[in-house]
Amino acid sequence: GRPVVLVCADEGEGERLARDLESLTGQRVPVLAPRSYIFHNAATVSRQWEHRRLALLDKLVREKKKSLILVSHALGAIRKITDRVYVMYAGNVVEVGKTKEVFEHPHHPYTIGLMAATPKLTGSGIAGDIPSYINPPKGCRFASRCPRCTQECLEAPPILADMEDGRQVACHHAGEEAAV
Repeated sequence: GRPVVLVCADEGEGERLARDLESLTGQRVPVLAPRSYIFHNAATVSRQWEHRRLALLDKLVREKKKSLILVSHALGAIRKITDRVYVMYAGNVVEVGKTKEVFEHPHHPYTIGLMAATPKLTGSGIAGDIPSYINPPKGCRFASRCPRCTQECLEAPPILADMEDGRQVACHHAGEEAAV
């Protein structure tokens, strides 16, 4: 599985929490020192273990009034226990906002496609080719997969810009309505 890293305020608390997480994940959990928890959501043996682990993290954050950085592809976990989400595509942040708002009304074409591509019995996911990470395209990294793509998208990378609703989106056509 992928590594799990726990960052805690004090060593005693960290060691106790690490043991709890180790029993749920079956892997060693290193403990670091700041005042936040960082958790990379690794693949788990069962849904029950996944639920218990996420419930423990949610409880720790709420009771200890600390931050949690959850790095994950598990949209359900992200939606359940985070307040703010950073959506990344090909190494770049493409959308930032309150979790509920991003899930209910995504602005960036990748986020829209990601929400539409959640596992179902039917559906094809997001069309197009994933760009090279070694030699990324000159413009927007999502351009080859984007229904809004224009020449501007191929030539210049978009910058993360503030939206009227307080979110941030890296798209030349943010705010435009388009079917994905």
